[in-house]
Amino acid sequence: MELIRLKRRIAFARRGHKLLKDKRDSMMAQFMLLVKKAREAHAKAEGLYGECKGFLLESVAYSPYPELLASSVGEGEKLLAEVRYSNVMSIRVPSFSLGSESYEPKFGDLAPKGAGKLFSKHKELVLATLELASLEKGIRLMAKEIETTNRRVNALEYILIPRFETDAKAIEFKLEEREREMFSTLNRISE
Repeated sequence: MELIRLKRRIAFARRGHKLLKDKRDSMMAQFMLLVKKAREAHAKAEGLYGECKGFLLESVAYSPYPELLASSVGEGEKLLAEVRYSNVMSIRVPSFSLGSESYEPKFGDLAPKGAGKLFSKHKELVLATLELASLEKGIRLMAKEIETTNRRVNALEYILIPRFETDAKAIEFKLEEREREMFSTLNRISE
């Protein structure tokens, strides 16, 4: 009875091992796609940051920095970030987006030259940064899930399945030993 139960558990553990291994492999493929997207988003955000910095330096060159700050604190629409969750390989990955896409600051009379370009590039930078944050959070969550799945795969492969197989072999050996004993006892009785 115990041997039958152990054989069922071995078969179940092997099936689970195969499924977990397939899950880990598909998560790794998704993980690599996320990493590739994150690299592209990071390069885009860095480029936009450089452009914003250039526009800021240009604006500061034509007008004092306090005037630029005064013009940026206009009566424009506020930026609101929204968080939505998507399900990727049974992992809830957040994706951030702007609640108001039509962000346009209203400049006063003190607006320096190139302030419009600066603020439009700043908006693009904010959007790129939100995209990058979503991808990086997804990467962190995916890496944690891959690590957990990998631990489970290794536990099945190196601990549980060998233990079950060792126990099954020990039971089979004892049953064979009893069978030989009974056979020898029956031979002695028949003589």
